[in-house]
Amino acid sequence: MVYPLKPLVGGSEKGKIAIRCRRATDHDKEFLINYQESSKKKLTTGILKQSEGKTIIGGKHGVGMIRRIFETKVRTVVEDGQTIHKFKVMPRPDPDNATATEWMTHEEIEDAIMQPSRQYQYVGSGKIAKVYLEILACDDLPNMETVGHFGNKTDAFVQIVYEDCICNTNVIENKDSPRFLPWTNRAFVLHTAYPSSVINLGVFDYDPGGAAISDHDFVGRVSVDVTNLCPGTEYQLNYTLYDTALIEKRKSNGTIKASA
Repeated sequence: MVYPLKPLVGGSEKGKIAIRCRRATDHDKEFLINYQESSKKKLTTGILKQSEGKTIIGGKHGVGMIRRIFETKVRTVVEDGQTIHKFKVMPRPDPDNATATEWMTHEEIEDAIMQPSRQYQYVGSGKIAKVYLEILACDDLPNMETVGHFGNKTDAFVQIVYEDCICNTNVIENKDSPRFLPWTNRAFVLHTAYPSSVINLGVFDYDPGGAAISDHDFVGRVSVDVTNLCPGTEYQLNYTLYDTALIEKRKSNGTIKASA
């Protein structure tokens, strides 16, 4: 259904809006009930799941602000006579590797993010197709923290909105170029009901006190048109993040890398 947009008083048509409606499925009703219960408890939007024996919201692991600001994120070590910079693995080291260290070089992290994801969240109620989506990395995000001069940086997470589902990655704290490692909450199976649906990716700066997505600082967004993708093919997707969907007068707020 397409409707013209008009001013409240006088004037001519100002564009159109297209909407699509359908009957709510059992999945829709269950999702809405869970969402409303989460809102009453002032929880962030996202998928409720079990992880390491504790219930987490949308894959988020928060720490105190003071610790985030002053915690060391980079170490310089000397190995075989060479000076090497190592970075703290966020949000945690590989839980399935008993010898995993919480410090990795840039090259080790870049290699790790390209490895297959360990787990997928299955979301949506569509039955005609599945889209396998992995969020790999963001680069050059603006610093959204008001106390950035103390060393604090953006606590980034990605929210995926697709048809009737909403899901989030882990929060990667204090990183303007976050990396989402294969053992983290980064991979999703999106059940498709309409072949022309668009995957909307939004990057946000996580606010520990936020009760809704609007409470987190918006960084940038991109829409992925799945009609451009061929079935049975794996793509590495690289997009520029913008602060608006409008073409004119928008600015770049970094980039995002995903696999589909």
